[in-house]
Amino acid sequence: MNRPTKRLRVKTPPPRLAQTPVVGMAMDDEEADEKKGRLVYLVTLPHPKQAFSAEGRPLVAPGSMSQREVLDKFLACCARPVYRDARSIREARSVPVRKTGVFRELHQADPTGVAQRHDHLPIVAERMFMYLPVKRALLERYGLASHWSGTHDGYWSAIRYLVMPSPRKPEASLDKGPVLWAATEPHPPVLECCNAPLTAKAIQARREAKDKNAAEKGKQAPRVNDLDVWHIVVKNKICNTADDMTGAQQLITWAKTRATLQMQQFLFKNRGRLNPLIDDIWMWESVEQDMAVARATRLEALQSAAAAPCVCQGHWTHHVATSFHMNGIDVPMLCRDILEACSVGRSEAVPVIVLAGARGGEGKSLFLKALQSVFGHMHVFNTPEMGSFPMLELPGKKVAFLDEWRFASGVLSYATQLSWFDGSIVPINRPQNQPGVSGHIQYRGTAPIFVTSKLSDIEQLEKMGAENPRTGAPKDAEASMLLRRLKVYRFTKRIPKPPSGLPFCGHCFSRAVLTGTLAQPPPATAAQPADVLGNGVWM
Repeated sequence: MNRPTKRLRVKTPPPRLAQTPVVGMAMDDEEADEKKGRLVYLVTLPHPKQAFSAEGRPLVAPGSMSQREVLDKFLACCARPVYRDARSIREARSVPVRKTGVFRELHQADPTGVAQRHDHLPIVAERMFMYLPVKRALLERYGLASHWSGTHDGYWSAIRYLVMPSPRKPEASLDKGPVLWAATEPHPPVLECCNAPLTAKAIQARREAKDKNAAEKGKQAPRVNDLDVWHIVVKNKICNTADDMTGAQQLITWAKTRATLQMQQFLFKNRGRLNPLIDDIWMWESVEQDMAVARATRLEALQSAAAAPCVCQGHWTHHVATSFHMNGIDVPMLCRDILEACSVGRSEAVPVIVLAGARGGEGKSLFLKALQSVFGHMHVFNTPEMGSFPMLELPGKKVAFLDEWRFASGVLSYATQLSWFDGSIVPINRPQNQPGVSGHIQYRGTAPIFVTSKLSDIEQLEKMGAENPRTGAPKDAEASMLLRRLKVYRFTKRIPKPPSGLPFCGHCFSRAVLTGTLAQPPPATAAQPADVLGNGVWM
């Protein structure tokens, strides 16, 4: 006999009391993961349709205030949002606004024919944030209801919605005089910041949209151009380096099996200029980072390198400290001289720092080659070679590092060295048979000069510049003048050879220059035995 199945009774939790939504306020979870927030929102402050919110708070019309007052209140709410949950109250984080503004427009006319004013505020922050605490602060402190849209791709998109006319928003209805605000620098003109940034991702999205639109309409896809190659190169990390110039072959390999027919035809037609195109793409892709380095002062570059992680685990410092100790170098004085040269730059009052060695292997270059780690190889002028244009690459460099420099006149004349070393204008010849080149350069740059040299060359200069006992005049006036522009640190003892591949640590170099001291090296461990630091003599 079959028994009837017993029906299980499931206890249903009592329904949560729904909170009455405030006008213009969408309920949100403040404790949600920050990644669910956004960097960019478009905020609308509407003219209230009633005098009070659902919670009984009096509502204020944004048009009753000036745009400047609205902006000040909005920034105050971003600085002090209103949180509800305990964790957020404890943290009480402000919203770090990067750029915003107030754009005033008119609503559509109501049945009585009156069109009320309302405000739009595009906002981009330094980090992703949830908007509800700011929205609550606007309502509770100032009676301003707000709607927050997170559908815009970037700040440019929100600005474009407010400054570019459309069928639904004729130009006459747009605000011609918005109040703009930026945290660190003047807000750019609205017409300059309402265009989509040129990025690999944006180029890819536009190209894919064009191809799909053409396919849907049964038409041929638009012609491929140089920009369409950008996202392919960046996404697949196709590039040329000093040791690998196969960028064009990398691109061709990818295109043979993965590119569209139009892209394959474009690349084959332009096969002779693929490497220059790849190099140009990477120049555009990394221009912001490159400009940040190029526009930084030498002191800022030192501070930035000092704040970066150490890459040598203290071993570069160990060898440099050994070199300075064995050769009796006054470390605070040398670091002070380098700091002054980097701060002031090339001038008559700043001597050229010379580390002169008796035989080689004393650690001179080991110390100064860290300049390239601090300033970057592109911003360091290296030892010029003999030829017609030895100083052509000097303009625009941050520092000059003349490694194993001979003070003879074989590469640069004594007159040129004297002018260069004392901060005077230096004529620089350049080839005149290139397009757009006319005349030569009068170099006025302030890149300080650091030199390693043979001690015998310095001693020869001293001998040539010594005074004649009978006349009291130097034997060689040019040698004497050249010596007066140098500050020489003498190295006579070799140090144990550093291990192969030891990095020239920009962090440790910058800290030494900024503090005047070399940090103690780490003790040798089982993983890094003492003999790994080098045996024998470094040549």
